[in-house]
Amino acid sequence: MALLSGITNSLGDKTALKAFLEYEFFHIGKVSVQVYNIFLVVFIILITKILLRLFKRFITRKARQTQVDTGKAFAVYQIVEYLAYVIMVILILQSIGFSITLFLAGGTALFIGIGLGVQDLFRDIVAGFIILSERTVTVGDVVEVAGMVAQVKEIHLRTTTVYTRDDIVVIIPNTKLIREQVVNWSQNRLPTRFHVEIRVDYGFDARSVESTLLKSVKENKEVVAIPAPSVMLRDLNENYMVFHLYFFSRNLFRIERLKSDIRFEIERLFRQEGIRFAFPKREISIKAGDLETLVNQVKKSEE
Repeated sequence: MALLSGITNSLGDKTALKAFLEYEFFHIGKVSVQVYNIFLVVFIILITKILLRLFKRFITRKARQTQVDTGKAFAVYQIVEYLAYVIMVILILQSIGFSITLFLAGGTALFIGIGLGVQDLFRDIVAGFIILSERTVTVGDVVEVAGMVAQVKEIHLRTTTVYTRDDIVVIIPNTKLIREQVVNWSQNRLPTRFHVEIRVDYGFDARSVESTLLKSVKENKEVVAIPAPSVMLRDLNENYMVFHLYFFSRNLFRIERLKSDIRFEIERLFRQEGIRFAFPKREISIKAGDLETLVNQVKKSEE
């Protein structure tokens, strides 16, 4: 009797569980959404999230072990992530009971209308796939877009997030990185050459100025020794001499700070050596008669 009672209770529990899982929340047409479907949707989402997290850890560890560029590893993860989300959405729709084939066929006209309205969105998404696959721009790159110098923080399917030298976060549509001219400083040959322009008055020996300029970067740790810094006398105009101090550095993003440090050092050395910076000059010639008239006008104004 006890065994029979246990079996009866077990069957009762299973019947109750089945009834709970088959409880209908709502229905859309012929599609009935039950508790079972909700659990299945949550399960699919959790599994997708867990698998993506495990894949991210795996690819990050693999990139460190094989010394693969982090930008390349991030691009691979982004593509896999988007594909995984597409598959997840398809599985969720199928688990609820939607027919993907009928859904696509019946929504063709709707998709065409939506497509016409969000053309820019689709262009950005296509551009995102191009960037992630071709890797013309990767995470960590220093780029110049429309005169703005920034470092790439994140690359998404539709937009790319960068931050400027003022630490301002800017979100750029991916089509802008495809259509417009983009200077990628990080893909240049490292170290990269930069220069500082200095204007000096006439009357000072040009070779002495050259020696002083080279001395200004000699002890700077952010200026590489090879290739060595150099100085060029770029112009001799009617007012001053124009020098360019060329140097190489790996500090691409904060280069303006480095240039500022070099200018401070040049100013200190110029004061020490007695060399004067050039400043705007204007010569005014006044005839004797005009000078007398000017003096009389000044006296009248003082009275």
